Parts: sequence; C-alpha cells; structure tokens
Amino acid sequence: MSERYSEPHKRWNEWLEQGTSVVEKNHGEQVRLGKLLPISAFAKRTGRSVAEVATDLAERRLFCIDFESVAYVPVFLGDPTLQRSGVGAVVTALADLPSETKSKFFTTPKGSLGGQTPVEALKNGRLTAVLRAAEGFAER
Repeated sequence: MSERYSEPHKRWNEWLEQGTSVVEKNHGEQVRLGKLLPISAFAKRTGRSVAEVATDLAERRLFCIDFESVAYVPVFLGDPTLQRSGVGAVVTALADLPSETKSKFFTTPKGSLGGQTPVEALKNGRLTAVLRAAEGFAER
C-alpha cells in the first residue's frame, strides 16, 4: 500500500483515539460533578436498596455507564420529580442502544418535544410524547 493511502488510516486511528479520550474525559468530569453515581450511591440517593437498583439494571429499566471498571448510573434517572415507572418505560424503549446514546437521548433537546429534553418533558408529565420520541430515536 502506498504512503498516500495509508496516511488517512493513520489520521483515522488518531481521531478514534482522540474521540475515546474525549468520551473518557467526559465520563470522568461527570463523575467528578456527581452527574454519574456508583450503583451504591445511586441506590442511597434514591432511597432504594442496591438489589432493587441491580434488578432494574438487569431488567433494562435503568442503565449504567462503565468508567474505569466501575458501573455508574446517570443521576437524572433517579430524579425524585420523575415517575420511576415512566423513566423505566423510556429506558426500555431505548434498550438496544449503547448507554452513552441513551444518556444523550435523555439530555438533548428534541424538536418533537418542543425543544425540551426528554428529562424536562417527563418533569412536565409528557410521558407519552417522550415514549414516542424514544421509539423514533431507537429506530434510527
């Protein structure tokens, strides 16, 4: 293979490594800011047992993000102003997507939700609209 064709491969690998480090840095920042909690801390904060949280993770009603060999749960999933069953239904609708993608779904404004994030829409009682948005998002 000529150098001309191998150069883009080298750059692509560099970009992939940079992207991975950005994601890891972002997770580290989220942990530091308390936006991602270890399972035990999430359980304590939500007044549940670790076993209950583990069951919800296993049954795909919650999700976790692995960072440095520790499973972290996004704190917004335990927001006391959100109905737990509604959050679980939305997470279930996104079940086959990677955890980072699910997290991004919940925290990114959606046109179909009038510019609100799914978390904001859930706080406003718009579960049906959020479920519809999640199903459309998962189909892409």
